[in-house]
Amino acid sequence: MFRTALIDSGCSITVVHAESTRGLVSKSEKCITTLGGTVQVLGEMVIKLEIDGIYRMVNSLIVKDKPFGFDLIFGMDAIEKFGGAVIYGDKNRTVRMLACDTEKCGANYISKENEINEKNKINEENEINEVNEENEVNEENEVNEENEVNEENEVNEENEVNEENEVNEVNEENEVNEENEVNEENEVNEENEVNEENEVNEENEVNEENEINEENEVNEKNEVNEENKINEDNEINEEKEINKNNEIKHQDFTANFDGKKWTASWNWNKEPAINTIREYN
Repeated sequence: MFRTALIDSGCSITVVHAESTRGLVSKSEKCITTLGGTVQVLGEMVIKLEIDGIYRMVNSLIVKDKPFGFDLIFGMDAIEKFGGAVIYGDKNRTVRMLACDTEKCGANYISKENEINEKNKINEENEINEVNEENEVNEENEVNEENEVNEENEVNEENEVNEENEVNEVNEENEVNEENEVNEENEVNEENEVNEENEVNEENEVNEENEINEENEVNEKNEVNEENKINEDNEINEEKEINKNNEIKHQDFTANFDGKKWTASWNWNKEPAINTIREYN
């Protein structure tokens, strides 16, 4: 696949756009400065560059955005791997790597043995990187397992605390219910005592009222009896007075007036002759 590249002798390492790569990327916290600003590096990886059929394995930094609008920047590491660079003076300013232009420099020939050694070195470096990545993954897994255990322990502790709190809440609720029951029972007892006291007071009031009524009845009866007795005495006295006024007594006779006529009785041996008996209306 063809890529556009910027050859930058002022850059020490090759920089590649993330979309131009495939494969395992080692995490990195490095930063690079371009265009006066700082760019966060996503990771590192070994890439294979091909120019005119010549291959080189180069370490590179992976970034999110295209550097200066190119797919990659050829740093000094890549330039050295390809034996340097030649800039031609034509109008296009053609650039060729010396490893790809043997007619310009005979010193750029690389033997098969050196290429094999270079590949072995890169393979060893890749293996080391893979081991390091595996170790990082293992460490990350251990950390994750430890975090999961810690989270599980925290959840268990939180559940225990919640259960204990629930038990405490239930106990508090039971205590409140018992206290409320006691208070209700006390209120009922007090109310019963008040009701009994009120009943006793009402009964006493009724008894007192009945006693007063009985006493009043007795007094009224006594008053009536006294009044009747007085009336009877008065009637007797009046009758006696009347009888006294309507009765004439003499040593020889007695005469009574019943309101209509006089009746006389005598003690003589011979009844006297009475000319008339006058009646009074």
